[in-house]
Amino acid sequence: MEKVNTEIPVLVVAFIRPKETLQLLSKLVQLGVSNIYISIDGPRNDIDSSLQQLMTAQIEKYLSTEKIEWHIQHERQNLGVRKGVLNGLDWFFSEEKLGIILEDDLSIESDFLTYCSYYLGEIDRFQEIWMISGMQLLDEYSSSPTHILSNYPMIWGWATTANKWKEMRKSVVSQKPLSPKSFGFQRSYFWNRGFSKVNSGELDTWDLPLALSFLYNRRFCLISNQNLVKNIGFGPEASHTSNAKFPLNHPIGSLDFKAMSKLEEIVYSKEYDFNLERKVFKFKLRHFLFGVVQSMILKFKTLLNEN
Repeated sequence: MEKVNTEIPVLVVAFIRPKETLQLLSKLVQLGVSNIYISIDGPRNDIDSSLQQLMTAQIEKYLSTEKIEWHIQHERQNLGVRKGVLNGLDWFFSEEKLGIILEDDLSIESDFLTYCSYYLGEIDRFQEIWMISGMQLLDEYSSSPTHILSNYPMIWGWATTANKWKEMRKSVVSQKPLSPKSFGFQRSYFWNRGFSKVNSGELDTWDLPLALSFLYNRRFCLISNQNLVKNIGFGPEASHTSNAKFPLNHPIGSLDFKAMSKLEEIVYSKEYDFNLERKVFKFKLRHFLFGVVQSMILKFKTLLNEN
């Protein structure tokens, strides 16, 4: 096994969590990371502004005492979750050829960096793989003999290259709905419904359009068979989560070195995606039924227009 490459740059996406952000930065420094980027979306109000001033001052005071390279991008105006994250990623990959991405509410150990180091330099050789992730929420796959390829991007602790980000970015902003004929009634209805909420402004998130992009383009995320990242981002400061229900706070395991197969030996697991849909995304029978009804209505409208 190769030694962890601590020179791989890391982007920390932050907002208004001074304590958690400092904890994560301290952990990265402790693990030997030598190049850190921090992207901070602008404040929504005066309270956010005060918290961010405090956080930024603490970050600069701490990092200035460490012998590492660090960079901060702080937006003046609030862009929101979707635009704020995309903007931070664009900035990061305009400066670096590859890197690791962590949100400020995540906790990691050295095994996560080792895992990323092993595969990150290889994914540009594989057109169908867009990212690698240390986020494993299905414990029953801990005995998998290899890591897993999924059609779903898992973004609590992930890594990719500038080339792959360019492809993802283009797809996210030009994403089309999923066709029931190609993706099934349940899957297409579930994701198209969420995508519609994002487009209407009802839901401010970037991961949902990203998930559609992976499905639509049939791209893969390489997922560790052990969970290597924990999300501790629950509470009043969280954008979408307020308590520690699953999948939040899922325990961190140890990297399975026996599963570190070559990328060309790792295959897509349809069963894994099926279980993700039911246990994590919470697909229900009603999503299938609504999908059937919606498809029938669309066909009926098409017939009316043709006549």
